[in-house]
Amino acid sequence: MKWRTLAVVVFIFMVIFGGSFGFMYIEGAPFLESLYFVIATVTTVGYGDIVPATDAGMLLSILLIIFGAGAVLSIIPIVFSYLVEKDIRAALGFGTIPQLKEHIIICRYNDLADQALEEIKAHDIPYIIIENDEDVTGKLKELKMPYVNGDPSEEWVLKKAMIDDATSIILASRSDSENTFIAMAARPLNPYIKIIARVNSSETVPIYKRLDIDVIIDPLDEISLFKNVNLGQFPVSKDSLISGKRILDTKGRELRGPRCMRVIATTDLI
Repeated sequence: MKWRTLAVVVFIFMVIFGGSFGFMYIEGAPFLESLYFVIATVTTVGYGDIVPATDAGMLLSILLIIFGAGAVLSIIPIVFSYLVEKDIRAALGFGTIPQLKEHIIICRYNDLADQALEEIKAHDIPYIIIENDEDVTGKLKELKMPYVNGDPSEEWVLKKAMIDDATSIILASRSDSENTFIAMAARPLNPYIKIIARVNSSETVPIYKRLDIDVIIDPLDEISLFKNVNLGQFPVSKDSLISGKRILDTKGRELRGPRCMRVIATTDLI
């Protein structure tokens, strides 16, 4: 949509200025008068004070009406749909979504999510919440917290939360079945994402393990996303496999074993 709109706008400017210089050359009119003629033509406003005096000028005006007016009329529904979509997105909570990379996704906003957010904010890590409870989304909107209004087990909602660029996802739902469905939807969308899930029943633990959930949290335990993690900076040579790459793109899961030291310390963080 953006490229289509940009292409139409560029084409309109080309028509206006190209037509203006063409009218100047053909009719010998000054630039301002030529510009006025072209704009009056492509906007279908019409004119009576300026008319082409030559056959070539008439042919140019015909081309302007066909191509210029068509381009101007075609951009009106694009602008209208954008404005309507913007209002709809704002009403659904999508208007609060920033452009994020290497962020943490939190599915459901509750006590566990609040606890996790304390650590996330303390480490100044970008995050976004997925929630569709009206009372909760209203609170998130008041607090100006970034969120997506939707079911976190839906693929399109996870994509709205930019899961392909996320480093971790916290499944904080009080329903183990919902957390299971979210994990099943999340892993194919981002094979390298770290999944942290709340378990509400011990019977669900084996299911979580089969789903390759990285961290299983008992709601009675205190959550610590950064336990045993040391932050630091490491020099990276120009010929290194990870030189110039984001942490997410280093594919730390492929470069280490399940119990081995991480290639980069912060890979374990998010």
